[in-house]
Amino acid sequence: MCAGPAAQAQVPVGSGFTYQGQLKQDGLPMNALVDVEFSLHADAVADSQIGADYRIDAIGVVNGLLDVPVDFGVDSFDGSARWVEVRVRTPHDPTDVASFITLDPRQPVTVTPYALQTRGIVVGNQGERQTGCNLCI
Repeated sequence: MCAGPAAQAQVPVGSGFTYQGQLKQDGLPMNALVDVEFSLHADAVADSQIGADYRIDAIGVVNGLLDVPVDFGVDSFDGSARWVEVRVRTPHDPTDVASFITLDPRQPVTVTPYALQTRGIVVGNQGERQTGCNLCI
């Protein structure tokens, strides 16, 4: 009698990534609750926004460090260059009245989020290319 490997639940990777940065105010690292808006662009400076803004309120910034999950959706990444624009409101405004300050310049999206471009291609344990499997995203 033989038993095969145990079945495992398969969860798609998704399209989110972690944005990390440092916020300073008057040259000093911030320690505050802030609201942050992210937008994705096809150009470093032109009005070229892709999709909707991604906003997170009441983020704790300690010693200036900002570390947040961002997700513009898998369709936002087609292999073309992308830039992230960051807007910050400090302190956190629960009334949603205060303005956001746009940080300059936009930050280029580097290769990690672009790993999504390999969806549909899976490499097996021996390095062989596999297609049509249920692990593909």
